Amino acid sequence: MDTEPATVQRQRVELPADVAHQLGRMSEEYRTVVKELQTERAKVERLTSIVKTLYDVMTANFPGQRTHKSRCDLRRWRLG
Repeated sequence: MDTEPATVQRQRVELPADVAHQLGRMSEEYRTVVKELQTERAKVERLTSIVKTLYDVMTANFPGQRTHKSRCDLRRWRLG
């Protein structure tokens, strides 16, 4: 019994020009979307850091004060 995985050789397939063009365009669009996602993720991380700092400052300067509404309160506010 052979325990080594069988190597699969792939043959190159010539794509029609319009399919190759469309695939190339889709690949470029994918790279663009990935770059935009990375940019947005960096923005969210910066914003999250700022909000956390503001929250820490508020809780340090106003201990015992309620600085936000709970989800339950927000639901009642929307329904009420």
